[in-house]
Amino acid sequence: MKEREGYVRAADRTGQAPPGKRWRSSFEWELVDSALLRDLIASLPDGRDALADVHDPALLVDVAGRVFGTQLPKRSMTRVAPVLLERWLPHARDDTLARLTNIIQTALGKAYLDKVYATRASQVDFLQARKKTNNFLENLRDAFHREHRASWLIPKAGAGEDARGVYDLRGQGGDPLYAPYPHTLEAQRTLDELKRAGPVRGLVVLPTGAGKTDVAVGWLLQQLQRDPQLRVLWLAHQISLLDQSAARFERAAHQLPAGFERTLRIFAGDREPTSLLDRRHTHIACATIQTISRKLDRRSRRRTEVSNFLKGPTIVIVDEAHHVASRSYQMLLDLVGDAEIHDVVGLTATPWGQGERQDRIDAAFPQRVISRTREELIADGVLAAYTVTPVRTHLRIPVTAEERDQAERVGDLPMTVLRKLETNERNAVVLRAYEARAEAWGRTLLFTTTIENADDLVLHFKAAGIDARALHSQSEATLSDLRPWFKEHPRAVLISVGMLLEGVDLPEARTALIARATTSPNVLSQMVGRVLRGIAAGGEATANVVYLQDDWEDFTAVLSPTGPWEGGDGAPSAAGPPDVAAAVAAALRALSATAPEDGPAPDVQIALEQRQIVGAYELPDATVPVFDHQYELLREHLLRGGPFLWPDDAPPPPVATEHLERLELHVAEHGAPPPFHPVARSLAPIDVARTLSDDTPRTYAERQAVIAAAYDDPLAQVVYPTSRHFAEAVEHWQRQLARPRVPEAPLPDVPGRPPLPRRPDRSLEPTLELVLRRAPELLPETRRHRLVRPHVRWSNRVTKSYLGMWRLGDTPGEHRIVINVLLQTQESIVSEELLGFLLWHEVVHSVTPGQGHDAEFEYLEGKWPDAVALNTGLDAVLREWSADPADY
Repeated sequence: MKEREGYVRAADRTGQAPPGKRWRSSFEWELVDSALLRDLIASLPDGRDALADVHDPALLVDVAGRVFGTQLPKRSMTRVAPVLLERWLPHARDDTLARLTNIIQTALGKAYLDKVYATRASQVDFLQARKKTNNFLENLRDAFHREHRASWLIPKAGAGEDARGVYDLRGQGGDPLYAPYPHTLEAQRTLDELKRAGPVRGLVVLPTGAGKTDVAVGWLLQQLQRDPQLRVLWLAHQISLLDQSAARFERAAHQLPAGFERTLRIFAGDREPTSLLDRRHTHIACATIQTISRKLDRRSRRRTEVSNFLKGPTIVIVDEAHHVASRSYQMLLDLVGDAEIHDVVGLTATPWGQGERQDRIDAAFPQRVISRTREELIADGVLAAYTVTPVRTHLRIPVTAEERDQAERVGDLPMTVLRKLETNERNAVVLRAYEARAEAWGRTLLFTTTIENADDLVLHFKAAGIDARALHSQSEATLSDLRPWFKEHPRAVLISVGMLLEGVDLPEARTALIARATTSPNVLSQMVGRVLRGIAAGGEATANVVYLQDDWEDFTAVLSPTGPWEGGDGAPSAAGPPDVAAAVAAALRALSATAPEDGPAPDVQIALEQRQIVGAYELPDATVPVFDHQYELLREHLLRGGPFLWPDDAPPPPVATEHLERLELHVAEHGAPPPFHPVARSLAPIDVARTLSDDTPRTYAERQAVIAAAYDDPLAQVVYPTSRHFAEAVEHWQRQLARPRVPEAPLPDVPGRPPLPRRPDRSLEPTLELVLRRAPELLPETRRHRLVRPHVRWSNRVTKSYLGMWRLGDTPGEHRIVINVLLQTQESIVSEELLGFLLWHEVVHSVTPGQGHDAEFEYLEGKWPDAVALNTGLDAVLREWSADPADY
């Protein structure tokens, strides 16, 4: 049993909680028999693999939590039901069997109501014979959970606002706490206009922290003053949202004239019984959608209560209205219908959904009341300007095809992917990210993946001497308990999973530390928005967003706070320049994935040493990086249309297939390419090498500081996994700068030079024969076995991307060398020896794959006769003659 006060099976609990305490209950895997638990896990497709070498019952509980979650998921019931019926049901408690039998008899109707199942055996036989309908499986799942619930004692909530169920709203003629924002007044005027024109079906779209609740509360109180018969039904999916809305009503009502009196009740949990959901006793009903929609789809007392409340003029408010696409909300909206006496207003920061979900949101709220972007309200001082700090984890996260499909279908990462982020190594990165600038971060909200990981992080932080607390559905402390602590401690760290995402008002929070990856704009917006209260809203002028940046394998849908993920009408606007680092990483991985099974990976490092990022196409759900050698080809294709074939003489990396498909789809839908943002950035450390190679005297510490500052660039971190790799590359380029240019580098711009004369009949075969005759003498014995005859040819057109390029062929052992057709000129300008040296350079790459221009490569390259002079000769050709494709 866990170390919790009074921890017992819920079924064995007797008596009331002692003074100052209350019972909390939840399903616990550790209460399930070990043999049964093993059978349940083994029923899953990958269950037996998960159980390999697991014999300790404590580890078995961990495995169950990892594969199932905190409970048996509904989607697993068809697989686990046979185990429950055969292995658990015959040994279930007497009261469990009797209760489940009674429920199923009732559901089956008259034919079974008169039958008597008095013994355990008859009850088990009856239940095992039932058809496995969704309703039966749901009742079986509920019975299993009930029997394995534990209870323990926690401190009773104080008499604060979070424990209240009823608010008596009284006008006192008080002074406003602050002047309403201009956008608040504008939204309220628009709501008045819509109401005069007919029933309102409007959506208020404001970024988190901009006062959506104030817009609705202020307008509703005005309507309640005008019409004594009006009632309000305020819906949300968390009790904490209702508590905050009720508190706003109470404060705002205080400012109304004396004589204004209304009653607000909260219908959720154990607050107020729904029998008081009555127009005579309740003027403002604040309810969770879970409470209000229970059994709403059938003839029930709840349906009657809700229908009676809606019989008169009513305004329905849907807080966090992007949830309106769910079945619960759809049932309620069907009940509201199109009646003239009912208005429906939604409040959200993120009015987006996926496919059918978006259609339901649009259908529920065809009118847009107001829409403001985060940038507009930062300029007004309502929201804080924020700085984004990416923290590289250097952890590769694999994503299966099934997980990619599920992420696209549901609009966010599935739990199987989130579980991959829960490692001690990554938790250590989270801790270091906070410790590195703890004083600057101040009060921090840390968003993570699961309850278990939140608790683990609390332990990590506390072990480091940091005051951290957890807030989630199973934590003993409530938000009400933690508010004073968070306000009083300047370095408080509050760690949560989902309870801080929506509607939580903690204006003291200055930093969001995002350890929870997401593909959902809604989730990312809520995490960032929690710290964006500006000066005009009781916060500060600036805030911090720190997010963990993982290396996702062949998966580009994970959002970052610097990408486009929240806005108003039309396409989302970016909070800053496009974050191309993750997209570049995906492009490199896509290139590496093209390696033949029996051959080495493509030499990505060589290909990218001197490549440049020239910009990025910005899509609503992706950032597409564009390299210098891709830009013209891609731009021409998007403007021209038709099939796109990546030239086999173009250097890597090619345009990723996923990126190309998204760009083509955008052009098909909008008739033009998406916005292109120039981002002139090099992936190579050559610029640092140039800085360190100038005549400025520097100490060793100063040189290291220059390198460290350059490595802070996320693009540098994409190519070089550690700062040490980057520092070694800088040293390499300092050596390279003392030599002439390398053939793989982009060609320089030298305006005003004449084009090289053409000699279209010049072949590369004689030059290749020269190289292959000399190669056995030039190569050491350890490298000769790798020498194969490559396919050589001229490029299809003059290119500025390279002079020569080596790449793997389609089959193991096949190599290709492409020489820029720019050099297909007279031998008096480009001699056979010069061309031979260029081919030799590429052949050396083929026998030292993956090494780049390291010391061994330079040694072998230098064995070609007169190598230094010939390398200088290549440079001389480019200085004297034009390399501009437009001249040829």
